[in-house]
Amino acid sequence: MDKAYYKPGTRIKFRCIRCDVCCGTGPNVTITIYDLIRISKKLGVHPRAVLEQFMNVVIADVIPYITLGSDQWGRCVFLGFNQNGETYCRIYDARPYKCRVYPAQLGGLSEELKLDLKCPGVGEGEETEIASSKDVQILLDETKRHYEKILELVLTKKLEPLRALYEAIDNEYRMHKQQQK
Repeated sequence: MDKAYYKPGTRIKFRCIRCDVCCGTGPNVTITIYDLIRISKKLGVHPRAVLEQFMNVVIADVIPYITLGSDQWGRCVFLGFNQNGETYCRIYDARPYKCRVYPAQLGGLSEELKLDLKCPGVGEGEETEIASSKDVQILLDETKRHYEKILELVLTKKLEPLRALYEAIDNEYRMHKQQQK
């Protein structure tokens, strides 16, 4: 690849070769409460149950981060293997937006994307759109809203970080359920 940063919608040669570099080296994918709610809907359980069973929460200073959990080999807990040993995502249609835009990664809260050059599929196959503008915009918007909610609860309402996370999840889940009616 000739440059490190790209705009959403840029076409590059890329083909997922199902090597599990992206999903087999976790837990390192942080997710938002919105990702968590989509996953909980897919699994048919409350977001807190998903959080407890499939995620990790790391508190850094006063900010709680949710990361995808991993199995005993460090692979994403949602990484599955078919009968031929090929990998697949068990929650593909509800996967986090960071996973949707991979091998592109955010370069901050701008629309500039960085390619993960460790991904062996980069430079392979046909030209394809690396990340749609729509998916990148959703990722940016949800990331911003997620941290605004958490920081408001921690800094303004003075909640302990884990309690702030639970309250943000519960509030968002309640709003989601009301919208479903």
